[in-house]
Amino acid sequence: MNTTKILGEAVGIQSQGVVDRTETQTKVGLTSAIIIGQFKRGRVDRPMTIHNGNIRGQLGHEPNNPYYNAVQDCLDTGVPSVQVLRVGGIDNGNIPIIGCEGATNSFKFLEVSKIGTNPPAESASIIIDGVQLADDDPLPEWLQIIFLEDETYPLPIPTGYEVAVGLRQFINLGTENHRFEFIHDPDWGLGLVYDNPTVIEFKDVVGQDTGVCLAPFDEDLDLYTPAILALNPKAYYLMSEESGNVVTDLSPSGFDGEIRHTENITYRQEIIRKGSAGALGFNTGTNGSSGTAECFVSDATAGDFFRKLAGNEKSCTIAFWCKPVSSKQYTYLAAYMLNSTMGYNNYRFIAYNGDKLLAQSPNNDNQVASTNSFTEMINQSNFIVWRKDAVAQTYTLTVNGVSKTVSGEASPEAAGQGFYFPMSDGYSSYGLRGYMSDMSVFDYALSDAQITDLYNKGKLA
Repeated sequence: MNTTKILGEAVGIQSQGVVDRTETQTKVGLTSAIIIGQFKRGRVDRPMTIHNGNIRGQLGHEPNNPYYNAVQDCLDTGVPSVQVLRVGGIDNGNIPIIGCEGATNSFKFLEVSKIGTNPPAESASIIIDGVQLADDDPLPEWLQIIFLEDETYPLPIPTGYEVAVGLRQFINLGTENHRFEFIHDPDWGLGLVYDNPTVIEFKDVVGQDTGVCLAPFDEDLDLYTPAILALNPKAYYLMSEESGNVVTDLSPSGFDGEIRHTENITYRQEIIRKGSAGALGFNTGTNGSSGTAECFVSDATAGDFFRKLAGNEKSCTIAFWCKPVSSKQYTYLAAYMLNSTMGYNNYRFIAYNGDKLLAQSPNNDNQVASTNSFTEMINQSNFIVWRKDAVAQTYTLTVNGVSKTVSGEASPEAAGQGFYFPMSDGYSSYGLRGYMSDMSVFDYALSDAQITDLYNKGKLA
């Protein structure tokens, strides 16, 4: 082999000593993760944030599903939450799909708790379209929930359970189907869902895991009546009778009234508020200003309730819908009559010669007038509300969402004949000539927000 002592441009290696570039482990565990897998529950449009508090409700408890176990194992390492993207569902042959065929746009729901227990807040989950509704989440805009205080569950409550939360009605106000799942631990409570053909049970225990579909909103659905009854009226006359001389009180009071002069009554003739089956027509078939048809609730039926609405230190609200078809010299809409000869009243709604509608209590005192004249109210639906606020010492008349208020005090109530709507009491030309429905009476002053809500639920488009 030939060798030389001169390297020149030959290739060589230069040593610069040892440099330690070994990386050190700075984390003792995962702080976040994302898992893609198949689950029987959950949204598929974007990742879900899953933690130990919602894993069962959001994904569905599946101990035999390797994807589910991967999520649970990850959480068990101390990760606060995991991003989970669902790409499909597990079909194990016994998980029914919530169908929407034949669905209605509402269902009723009753929660019951196991007797002798105090269920924790996290014992029940509500899942809407695959997404769990957290306790602090606002309700979707399309969802309305009404408490049905005066209605009872029509089926036997399961043995060993008692009512935890009163009956609620879930209503879809939107334009799309929505699927609900109610997940309960039967050791704490159950959720009983009914009044919708699509209700299904996922488990053998009724009310443990329940599904239901809400169809899009039906424009003909009556939202007004449930809203009125939820406010606990002392009297409520739907005035949708088809025949006879009884106007039925739908409130718990049972103050049924008498329909007088039925020969001048037209039954279910007009739809004057949304969801109504029809209103009573008063004197619409008579000539000119004549006619005496009316509804009457006597003191023999209601005791002193109606007359005491005018008393000192008492609040009240009277609300109704009406559609006048003509104006008379005097047009009474409602009154508590004291004297049938002279027409004295504890309170009354009256329009004179088509002028502004007046609410007066007692008689001509504490008078508040509507903004528009009665003539302008003819041939249109009108929502009329009179409030007496004993605390503020005010009277307010609201017509179609527009309110006028005056200050004043009530006088002691005087005993008379009873409550009339629309009032005529033998006067041939004093009763309403038109249509009326949904006369409701409360022993407290409704708030502005409650009145606005009722108006919006009942007004025609």
